[in-house]
Amino acid sequence: MARDKGNKVFREVMKGTRDRTPSAADRARDEANAKRIEDERKRLASETKRIAAEADRLRRSDIAHARSEQDRRNQRK
Repeated sequence: MARDKGNKVFREVMKGTRDRTPSAADRARDEANAKRIEDERKRLASETKRIAAEADRLRRSDIAHARSEQDRRNQRK
């Protein structure tokens, strides 16, 4: 019997928290979190772009090197 009463009280309390509107502090914290997440997203995007550019530069450099090596071998023959 006591357990059922505790469950009923818990449900009533939780019903009140479900319907509450966020306070100014909650909204400010949510905005700060959103800004931090957006800044991190932008940082990761730029970092990804930089890494992709570096990988592409290395790939082109390897291709040019291989081409010059092949030209050098062909000139020896």
